[in-house]
Amino acid sequence: MNRTSVSDEEIVLKNSIQIIYKIKIFILNSSFKLTTFYTSRIESMLADVAMVSNTNDSRYLLNKSLSGYTVNIFNNLKLVFIKDSNVDYEFGTGLVKITPGHSQIDFLLHKKNNLKIINILNLDGSFNNKTGIYFGTPMYECRKKIYVLLRNLKIVIYEKQYNTLLSYSEKSNLLVEPLLSNQ
Repeated sequence: MNRTSVSDEEIVLKNSIQIIYKIKIFILNSSFKLTTFYTSRIESMLADVAMVSNTNDSRYLLNKSLSGYTVNIFNNLKLVFIKDSNVDYEFGTGLVKITPGHSQIDFLLHKKNNLKIINILNLDGSFNNKTGIYFGTPMYECRKKIYVLLRNLKIVIYEKQYNTLLSYSEKSNLLVEPLLSNQ
């Protein structure tokens, strides 16, 4: 991992085959209900602070079941359900996890909705002291460990390969991991 900052002008997008996971979560309100979302970044679930669906998504438009909340199983943080017109409701289930400390798009949702920010990465790419048993473990190793945990808990209900664009440093040709920092 390269520890230097990379400006947007130094980013090159490259096609990449990733695994996407369908994850089930429980909605806690007057009764227990179940819903699902897709993510390729299961390791960033440790920093999730909310769930969001598109304002106009008919699956959630009249669905009062999203009026509750869910709980982040890694840190017991209460995750509220919010709506935003920028969510791509054609992707996956239309429900997306929000990780403002590790996504530029999610950071904008944080600003709009006054959400908490959790940073889980050290500058060397290992997990920091906010990640409990994963502290000091490299990110890709954590992804494997978290996958095993989620499978054992029967939370991963589906997985498949998909094509996506990932950001790479033009200089080093290394994958760029989003990390919120002071400039």
